[in-house]
Amino acid sequence: QQRGFNEVHDIEEFVKVGKSVRGCPYYASWSLAENAELVFCPYSYIVNPVIRAGVEVDLKGAIIIFDEAHNMEDIAREAGSVNLDEETLFKLQSELEQMSVAQPMIYQPLYEVVEGLISWIGRKKDSVKKHDFQHYFSR
Repeated sequence: QQRGFNEVHDIEEFVKVGKSVRGCPYYASWSLAENAELVFCPYSYIVNPVIRAGVEVDLKGAIIIFDEAHNMEDIAREAGSVNLDEETLFKLQSELEQMSVAQPMIYQPLYEVVEGLISWIGRKKDSVKKHDFQHYFSR
C-alpha cells in the first residue's frame, strides 16, 4: 500500500495493514520512525539507556517533550535500579571467580566488589526492613 510518510499512524492501523499485506506491524512502525519528525514512545525508550540502545533511539538534535512528567522521578529511579536476589549474586560471584583465573586484571576487581556486596547484605539483612529504603527516599 502506498500510504504516506506525511500521515499520522497509530498501532491499530499498523496491525490492520500488517494483516492485510501479511507484514509485520512492529517492523513497519520502526521503519517509518527512522525518518519521522515526530515520534511518540514510552518514557523507557528515552530514559532507560539499555532500552534506548536496544531500540537505537538517537537523541542527537532531538527535542524531547515528556507528557505527564509527574511520573518522571519514579521512571528515572526504575531505570537506574535493579532487583537482585542473593542466589543471583552467588552465581555471579562464582562465575567471576572462574573468569578471574584466566584474566585476573579484568575480573578480580569485579569479583571483589560482588564479594563485598554479598558480605554487606549478609551483615544487614536481619536489621533492615524491606521498605526502609522507600521510607527514607520518598519524603
